[in-house]
Amino acid sequence: MTNSENQNNGLLSLYDSCTPRADIVKGTFNPELFTASLNQVMDSYAGQKVAETPYTDATVFFGEATYPTSGMRDLLSTVLLRVAGDTTASAITRLETGFGGGKTHSLIGLVHCAKRGTEIRDLVNPLFPDLPLPAPGTVDVVAIAGDVLSVNKPSGAALIPHTLWGELAMQVGGETLYRDLEGDATSVAAPGRDFFKRVLDGRKVIILIDELAQYVARFEAAHPGKGATQVAAFLMSLSTFARSASGIAVVISLASSSDAFARQSESLGSELTRITGSEVAPEEATQRAARAVGETESVVARDALPIKPVPQSELARVLARRLFSHIDPEAAKRAADAYAALYASSPADLPSEAKQTDYADRIRASYPFHPTFLRFLNEKLASIETFQGTRGVLRVMTLAIRLLWQKRPNAPMIHVGHLDFSDRLMADEIVGSRLKAGDMQIVLNTDVGGPQSDALASNRSRAQMRDAANPLPSGVPYHEMTWRVVLVNSLVGRAGGVSSNLFGINEADALLSVLMPGLPATAVKTALEAIQKHAYYLREDGGKFFANTDPTINRALSDIREGVKRDDALRLILEASRKVITNQNGIFEVREDVTAPQDMAESPRRPSIGIVRVDAPRLVVDDFIQTLGNGQPRISQNHVALLIPNTVATDRDSDGMFGDQRAQQSLDRLLELARDVRAMEKLAADPGAYGRRNAERARHWYDAAHPWPACLVGTSATHPLASLDCSLTSQFNGRSGHLYS
Repeated sequence: MTNSENQNNGLLSLYDSCTPRADIVKGTFNPELFTASLNQVMDSYAGQKVAETPYTDATVFFGEATYPTSGMRDLLSTVLLRVAGDTTASAITRLETGFGGGKTHSLIGLVHCAKRGTEIRDLVNPLFPDLPLPAPGTVDVVAIAGDVLSVNKPSGAALIPHTLWGELAMQVGGETLYRDLEGDATSVAAPGRDFFKRVLDGRKVIILIDELAQYVARFEAAHPGKGATQVAAFLMSLSTFARSASGIAVVISLASSSDAFARQSESLGSELTRITGSEVAPEEATQRAARAVGETESVVARDALPIKPVPQSELARVLARRLFSHIDPEAAKRAADAYAALYASSPADLPSEAKQTDYADRIRASYPFHPTFLRFLNEKLASIETFQGTRGVLRVMTLAIRLLWQKRPNAPMIHVGHLDFSDRLMADEIVGSRLKAGDMQIVLNTDVGGPQSDALASNRSRAQMRDAANPLPSGVPYHEMTWRVVLVNSLVGRAGGVSSNLFGINEADALLSVLMPGLPATAVKTALEAIQKHAYYLREDGGKFFANTDPTINRALSDIREGVKRDDALRLILEASRKVITNQNGIFEVREDVTAPQDMAESPRRPSIGIVRVDAPRLVVDDFIQTLGNGQPRISQNHVALLIPNTVATDRDSDGMFGDQRAQQSLDRLLELARDVRAMEKLAADPGAYGRRNAERARHWYDAAHPWPACLVGTSATHPLASLDCSLTSQFNGRSGHLYS
């Protein structure tokens, strides 16, 4: 769609309305810069030499890298009020997060505010006005990253427990305090109130415990039967003490057990195997971890104020802040209006969410990303352990933006279908070893369109072939975009098949993912319907569209068909053409494969019917009726009849040379049909040779996809060749062919 067409639809050009970061467009953007590390920030404040990132520098963090979400505002306000002495503020806060939930980002913001306080008021106030920032150096910060904290420490030849309470003592009072409390600090048993008085009494301390579930699971594995129980006891005692001490605030991130381990089953299995010294399978590791975390979840849920640092409605703004230097709000409003009008024209075809009155607000808030794009990243890709969560999503988004701004296809907003898999980096990122989906490469290149599609015999994918054969006026590659959506939604939940909520996509959700101004619902439906007939690896079953590395029967037939030579196809046609007329009563003399006058006998006693060969050269009809060839006259001219198929031109054609073209086109179509029939015949005879289970399955597919032609209904025809017989009957009869006598 051109810029003028965008204007006609009320849209402003995406490429004029949004300005990506310069390093994204240049391809030099490093997503690791936006990979938050709480430990790295704490090390920086401890004076250790660390790599500078937007997180370690408070000026960059608040000036360039932070979008002020309502959740982050609530967290900073609650914790800073508590350490300032406000006993009405909650002492215990629990961060509830999903993918890209800003958990670590918010904790880092809290560290900067606590460490530098009023010193950075001018940086903080524009984003979070009126925060009760402390004086620098008056608040201690304890930051424990549960996913990296070890559960044992070596002491000579022995291992001693590395406990949360021991780490708390070390970070507050250093090695001196730790040694004074070493008995409690190194005991698996949770400490009592005296321990907390020694460590925390009279201090202002913010205690951050990140990824608690990861630590609990490993601590229980190292100390079976008591590790998890003692962590829960520690948290209960800590909560009790913090509620009675106005200067103590505790922030815990503890995802539910299902969320905490869903993406990390393999790595967790490896870790528990290392800790226990015996093999722990990923599934068993997940089950053991979930049981271990259960008691801890109960304690935290009972005592903590839940805060979600980044509500789903604000996720797009957070991502946009990281990836774009400017986004025109007027463009967002116009996009929301245009999409709302588009959805209103096809309400019956779309999911219920698209019919809700607030969906236009969601579109405006997520601009330039379509909500379905963010959902795909959040609910599907980020659920894959090897995808690396936020880091992986940033890689995909930066690649998508760079390719869009380089090629500038029609993109009123950024959809899943805009992921350009012709680019090797993008293909490797989504359909590669990172997601353990390398087997899907053949699906990408053959059906959808990937970096190796140009190596195919056709030089393009099946979807690209359909787009070339049936283009939209807007030029949008609707088959390729739609089939991309089906493929990427097949990368997750494959083990569960069509019964999995993650695997595949239904028509309504596919429409919502692909539909946009310039790409109407009818086109998306056409592309989905084309999957059944033209795709090799994409398919539909039970209302779901998905990819499968087992090729469909179309693939087998296509491979066989390519091996059918012209002579073989022609031989099949000739065999079928000889069955067009039978001479059971002996009244006629039937001559087959007629190409010249001498092929018709001189028969004064009974009429001759000549079946002209389908690939015969252009005929001069009078030569057949009046001569025997070689200039010899025919006596019994009234006994000659010719059946001439549409594949042969004659001097009687009214359109001259155009008749030759039409005849050749008819022959080509008949040869294509013959190749199809021969391929079906070979597949039915030996399905195992082409990856099919049995002939019955091949026969069932053929019957379903190719009902018997109307001219054969009610007959005893049982062979695929009957389809060719019927076609030839149509070619030779007096209605669509030529009959001369």
